[in-house]
Amino acid sequence: MARPRQNLDDTVKQGELVAVRLRERGRPAWQKQRLTAVRLGLAGELPLAAIADSVGASSATIKRWFDTYRTGGVDALLKRSSGRGAA
Repeated sequence: MARPRQNLDDTVKQGELVAVRLRERGRPAWQKQRLTAVRLGLAGELPLAAIADSVGASSATIKRWFDTYRTGGVDALLKRSSGRGAA
C-alpha cells in the first residue's frame, strides 16, 4: 500500500514567491516546469501522477523537486543540479 502523500509546506511568502518567479519573463523552460509543478503541489488539488503528467516529468522527478523545495525553498529548486555524482 502506498504511503500518503506529504503536503508541501506553504508559507505565504514562499507561495507568493513561486507565483512571482513563474511570471518573470526570460525564465528558462526547465525552471518554469519546476515552478509549475510546485504551484500545483501547493494547491493540493491534484495527485502526484496528474502533476507529473501536466508538466511532462516522471512522478519520481516531481517527488525529488518537492523534496528540494521543502528543504531549500524556491532558490534551491531553481538551481541546476549537476547530477548525483559517481556511484
